[in-house]
Amino acid sequence: TGKSFLLRGDFPLSVFASYLIRVRIEDWKDLYSIYLKYYFDTSEYWDKIKVGIAGAAQGGFNSKKLAEIQFPLPPIEVQKEIVAKLDAAKERCEKLKAEAERGLRAAENLRKAILSEAFE
Repeated sequence: TGKSFLLRGDFPLSVFASYLIRVRIEDWKDLYSIYLKYYFDTSEYWDKIKVGIAGAAQGGFNSKKLAEIQFPLPPIEVQKEIVAKLDAAKERCEKLKAEAERGLRAAENLRKAILSEAFE
């Protein structure tokens, strides 16, 4: 229990394992797939999953329990707006992460240069 993936487009021929739960949407007119993927990444969703996990050694979750989970489903245009905002925030976070990593590398290089100068 713990991973969610959205498969779209062409992907290699695959074998579906029995321990996976596949969600197939019959009518996509009311659901934007990326919105559902983002929902599957929320703490609200995972709180519901944790409540439903059963088993002593290694807890599990099944498709029947997944089908019982209710989630917010605004109109499709609102879902697309939410996804656009989340995509933009994700892009900003990735840029900030890259900047932070560059800063950390620069700080480490500076530390090494100072130590080198101090002990030469």
